[in-house]
Amino acid sequence: MLDAMLSTTTSTANGSIDTMLLSIGIALITGLVISVLYMKTNSHSYSQSLAITLVFMPAVISTIILLVGENIAAAFSLAGIFTIIRFRSAPGSAKDILLILFGVGAGLAYGVQLYLYGVLFTAAMVVAQYLLFVFKFGEGRREKLQLKITAPDSANNEEMFAKVLSEHTSSFRLERIGTRDLGSVYELVYFIELTRDQERKALIDELRRHNSNMNISLGNRETINAF
Repeated sequence: MLDAMLSTTTSTANGSIDTMLLSIGIALITGLVISVLYMKTNSHSYSQSLAITLVFMPAVISTIILLVGENIAAAFSLAGIFTIIRFRSAPGSAKDILLILFGVGAGLAYGVQLYLYGVLFTAAMVVAQYLLFVFKFGEGRREKLQLKITAPDSANNEEMFAKVLSEHTSSFRLERIGTRDLGSVYELVYFIELTRDQERKALIDELRRHNSNMNISLGNRETINAF
């Protein structure tokens, strides 16, 4: 009965309703696996919105491919997919973009009903990425970070900040300095390097002693975590 009701809307779809439900089901499971991988490998700084998006992305992609079938509109659908990638790539990191491409690839496989290919692709990617994470592949001895310090207009503590940074970092460089909030506060932006045995908290606590306990942000160039 359900097939009969939707026969007019699925006449151009690539397969039956049963095929669509199967594709969506496998895609949702795959999305959940990708999302769990993302949270496990970013346990201290993952985004809930991205985690939820990764769950549903393969299912959305597979449904689009199934609906357009061999129609010329498939080209426009693929263009829309890569528009989504571009939209997400602006604030996200390289690892986030990789996981989005991972979800798109799996969704495309399920959309064209290559279920075995999609499952094998998912398994290979999950195992490879998790092993690289466990063995800390590509992680250097030094960590390059961006430091933002907000200080009152009345305090000229640039030399004091430099002294603190020389004691708590391997190297640092003042990138820019400017004013905020109609000139009432200064904002100093540094690029610093920390070794694994240098504590971020000790650095931030020491800096707070000299900026009237105003905002200090420390993170990589893509994501800044406020303290």
